[in-house]
Amino acid sequence: MTFLRRLPLHPFLFAAYPVLALLALNLAQIRLSAGIRPLIVALVGAGMVWLALRVLLRDWRRAAAGCSLLAILFFSYGHLYNYLERQALFGLILGRHRLLIPLWLGLAALGLWWAAKRLKDLSTATLALNVFGLAALAFPLAQIAVFGARAASTGAKPPSANAAIEGIHLPEGQSPPDVYYIILDAYTRGDILQSEFDFDNSPFLDELTRMGFFIGECSQSNYAQTELSLTTALNLDYLEAIGAPVVPGSQDRSALWPLFRRSAVRQAFERMGYRIVAFDSGFFRTQLDDADVYLSRRTGLIGGSTGFEVLLVKTSAGLIFTDAGLVLPMAFTADVDAAARKALRETVLYEFDELADIPQAIGGPKFVFVHVMAPHEPFVFGPNGEAAAYPEAMDDETYRVGYREEIAYLNQRVAQTLREIIANSDTPPIIIIQGDHGAGVTSDHGRMSIFNAYYLPGGGEAAVYPAISPVNSFRVVFNTYFGGSFEMLEDVSYYSVYDDPYNFRVIPQIECDR
Repeated sequence: MTFLRRLPLHPFLFAAYPVLALLALNLAQIRLSAGIRPLIVALVGAGMVWLALRVLLRDWRRAAAGCSLLAILFFSYGHLYNYLERQALFGLILGRHRLLIPLWLGLAALGLWWAAKRLKDLSTATLALNVFGLAALAFPLAQIAVFGARAASTGAKPPSANAAIEGIHLPEGQSPPDVYYIILDAYTRGDILQSEFDFDNSPFLDELTRMGFFIGECSQSNYAQTELSLTTALNLDYLEAIGAPVVPGSQDRSALWPLFRRSAVRQAFERMGYRIVAFDSGFFRTQLDDADVYLSRRTGLIGGSTGFEVLLVKTSAGLIFTDAGLVLPMAFTADVDAAARKALRETVLYEFDELADIPQAIGGPKFVFVHVMAPHEPFVFGPNGEAAAYPEAMDDETYRVGYREEIAYLNQRVAQTLREIIANSDTPPIIIIQGDHGAGVTSDHGRMSIFNAYYLPGGGEAAVYPAISPVNSFRVVFNTYFGGSFEMLEDVSYYSVYDDPYNFRVIPQIECDR
C-alpha cells in the first residue's frame, strides 16, 4: 500500500487499458502482436504528457492525476461519439463534434484545475487511482490469458490426418508436381455475376479454359464463411466429420484454428516431402506462419496502419482528426482508412508478384497456399488497377459497383499470374483457384456460389464436374496424382450468418448457366 500511495503508476495503466481491452475484445480476429505498436505509442504518449504536466503543475503526483484524466477523456471520446451518433434529443443528433469537443475541452480544463488547485490528499488520490487502474487492467489481461491458454491447449493436439491419407504416395518414375491452392476471398460464380451484378465474366472464364483450366460452372461453397469453408476444404470432409464442435448459438471459432493450421492436406504433403509455402494475407486466422517458407511484405513494427490501429483511433479522440477532412484541408487531417487500404493493396499486389516467381525461386516439390483478400471489401482496386477508395459503409448499389471494378482488375492479375506459374514450372503444376464463399451483397444462393477452377494436367480434368465443391477438391487431387482412394462426398452447402456460424441451413443446388 505504501508503494501504491507514493508511486503514481496510473497514467500508464489508464493509457494501456484501452489498447488491451480492445485487443481482448477482438482476439478472435487478430494476433496478439497487433497490440504491441499501439501499446508502445500509448505508453510513450502518456509519459510525454506526464512530463509536460510536471513542468506546468510542479508536482509529479498532481501531474500524474491530470495525465490519467486526460487519458480517460482521450480514449473514451470515440466510444461516446459513436454511441451518441445514433441518439437524438428533440430531433437533434447528439453525436456531433461541435457539441462534444467543447464539452471534452471543458472537462479537461476542469480536471486540470482540480489537480492543480483542489487536490489536497495526494497520497490517497494516488492510491485510489493506482488501485482503480490495476483493477480495470485485470479484466482484459485475464481475457487474454484465458484465450491464450485455450489456444495453446487446442493447438497442442493437431488433428490426425484421415486414415486414407496413409495410402497416398509420390508418383513413381516422374517428377512430383507443385500444387497451388489459391483462394480469392468472396469471388462469386459467373452466372451470379451476370444476374446480380450485371457483369459478364465469360471472357475471363474462356481465357482460363484456353489455358487448360476446368471451370466448375455450378460450384457452391460448403460453408458461407472463410474459416469454416477453408477448414473443410483442407481436411477433405465436413466440420462435424473432422471433429469440429458445431454448436448453434456459439460464436467460438477457436477449435477450427488447429484444424486449419495442421490440416490433413498439409500433413499429407509434408509426409511426401513437400515444402509448405504460405503468405501473410493480413487475415490472421488463415495464415500458416509456421510454414517452411512464409512470405510477407511486412517487417517488424514499421509499416502502415493495421485494422486494429484504425479501430483504436476511431474509438478515441483520434476520431476528431480522421473526421476533420470534412472541414479542413487534407494536410491537417489523418486518413487512417487510406493507410489501411494502401496496406491491403500492397499485400494483394505482393502476393501476385511473388506467386509468379515461386516456380523458379523455391526449389523442390511444394504445396503453395495463398489467401488473397480480394475481391472482398474494402475495394481498393479500380478496373485498371488504380487505387479505389470506397466508403466503409456502402449501400448495395455502391457495393456492386466496387465489386465489379475490383473483379475486372483481379481477372487481369489472376490470368497473368497463372500463365507465368505454368510457363515457369519445369513439371506441369496442379492449380486450384476458387472463392471461399460468394459476394457479400447477394442472395443466400449467391453467397454460396463460388468461382472454382482447376488446372489438372495429364487428363485430370476427367475427375472433376461442374458442381464440384471445395470438400472434394483435394480428394480429386490425391486420387488422380498420388494414389489415393478417397470416395467422393455429396456436395452440400451449409449457409449460416456470421454471428451464428454453426446454425446451418442447407442451400440446394440450383441449375446454373454462365
